[in-house]
Amino acid sequence: MLLELLATERVSVKKLLANLVEQFGPHEYGRIDTRFPLEKRAALMEFLAKNPPARLLRSPLVDMKTYDGVKFIAQDSSWLMLRGSGTEPILRIYAEAKSHSDVSKLLKVGLNLTRWV
Repeated sequence: MLLELLATERVSVKKLLANLVEQFGPHEYGRIDTRFPLEKRAALMEFLAKNPPARLLRSPLVDMKTYDGVKFIAQDSSWLMLRGSGTEPILRIYAEAKSHSDVSKLLKVGLNLTRWV
């Protein structure tokens, strides 16, 4: 798809990315993998679904998705997702926000949420 986009737009990848930032604003993404017991995973997902945070950093929560893990979406479009590996005792924590600093903070929030179970 990227090759097709490059051919149709006739600009570099760098310019395509700059256009996205111009149109939608900056964003950063991060992920950490942490060991988490398989036998506690279902309880964690249930806890998260029933006890979503009111905010992600400074922004109110506006949506939550519970397929393939639990994903919290904030009003400012930042999000935090926790989901288990399908094959090993690993919990994956993903985050997206407008700055690297906020992504790091969200990943720490995700780690702290795992301590409730």
